[in-house]
Amino acid sequence: MSAFLATVLTLIVSPMAMADQFLSLETAVKMAREANPGIAAKRALAAASEEVPSQAGALPDPVLMLNAMNLPTDSFSTSQENMTQFQVGVAQAFPYPGKLELLEESASHIAHGMRSEQVDYENYVVKQVRIVWWNILF
Repeated sequence: MSAFLATVLTLIVSPMAMADQFLSLETAVKMAREANPGIAAKRALAAASEEVPSQAGALPDPVLMLNAMNLPTDSFSTSQENMTQFQVGVAQAFPYPGKLELLEESASHIAHGMRSEQVDYENYVVKQVRIVWWNILF
């Protein structure tokens, strides 16, 4: 990872050195935060995980049931057999009381962890940029 950052900073610093411009540390850190695909991916994962708690606390989807029993397959006539039956039903699963709240709380903790992981990764990239910047400068 540091070889990648060294290459990027070298490519950034080289044209600026030829142009008698100086890349400040703050500019290098800002450029790394904006251009690093890892940081963008961690931000997207954190944002997506923040949407999960509301979904985890929702009831499961209801189920619509349609049944045909003893329907003759040769004529498909409903009056041919007296035992022909059609059934329509709707089912809804209700979890044990308190389970949905616990699932939502768990998803909220996971989302908080993902946000913390994103911040940690961003701090790691900033640290690597600073190390490489100082190594190139001196």
